[in-house]
Amino acid sequence: LLHKGVSKSKLIKLASFCLDNDLKLGFIGLYPKGRALKHWKELALSDKEFYEFYKFITENKIILDAQKGNETMSEIISLVPNNTCAAARSFFCIDEHGYTYPCDLFINTDFIGPNLLDNDVTVEQVWYSPKFTLIRRILIDIVGCIFSPICYRRKIGKCKPCPALAYSNYRNLYMPDPRCLFYPKTLGYIVKGLTIDDENVNN
Repeated sequence: LLHKGVSKSKLIKLASFCLDNDLKLGFIGLYPKGRALKHWKELALSDKEFYEFYKFITENKIILDAQKGNETMSEIISLVPNNTCAAARSFFCIDEHGYTYPCDLFINTDFIGPNLLDNDVTVEQVWYSPKFTLIRRILIDIVGCIFSPICYRRKIGKCKPCPALAYSNYRNLYMPDPRCLFYPKTLGYIVKGLTIDDENVNN
């Protein structure tokens, strides 16, 4: 995330790490919302700061992939592909402090990896850290949620749940993600069944 809290030295150090390790580097711009609009000048990089960083990026031929920050959870959900995820498999994310995450949906959660600003950190340490390894296991080996054994879409290979979306909503990696059509219906049947049973007991 590009904003005032990210110093030029941090940006260049992170970019240098990616350059030294033959990694592509992308950025998510910070867009002001609500009360942040009043303090935008304090948060945004100045033209000079951004130019100096952009100059470093272009001189070193680092791929710069800036994208708009997502406004709502529904927009985030719409952008998540309904297929096998590449998080912690072919990419990872870095926050403004240098900490690493399997993907941007895990930023500011406890799914945190090593800090790239530490001088002795290697790509291998990031890639094989416990949290990254766990996410890969879920995506590759399990590829399902708690309803997988009884879900028809899962059995025919139509469902590839996103553990990050599940965690962001339920704080549980193995819950269905918010796009699941099976979960609300099942929950409705359970609640309805409990209500009927309760009525029978009272009668």
